[in-house]
Amino acid sequence: MARVTHDEVVEIMDNCNLSSTVITTYINAANVLLNSIFGISNPEEESSEQETDLYKEMERWLAAHMIASTRFRIASLEQVGDAKVEYIGKFGMGLDSTPYGQTLKMLDTSGELAAADKKKASIYAIPQFDE
Repeated sequence: MARVTHDEVVEIMDNCNLSSTVITTYINAANVLLNSIFGISNPEEESSEQETDLYKEMERWLAAHMIASTRFRIASLEQVGDAKVEYIGKFGMGLDSTPYGQTLKMLDTSGELAAADKKKASIYAIPQFDE
């Protein structure tokens, strides 16, 4: 069950005019991801009010980041002559691509979300064959 509402997410986003149904979809995705990363099987059994408040804020900022990354990009430059728009962030930057993701990283004092945002590296040994 999600910790935040449509109104709480819209409150931190400028000019977000997506429907409640669409924003709720992002909230649900943020909820599932947070619960998975932090190993929360039942959010109602979080250990303290402070922890509950922190997870709620992280869920709100994660939902806003997801929206800004996919449907509601933030313009860094707008121009009228020769119509030009440039957006902040770039794909592949993960949480650093939006102000919402950057705020989320600050809220996550454990570093779990930032770690989940990193690409994982693997090393494979190639067997040597004697000929």
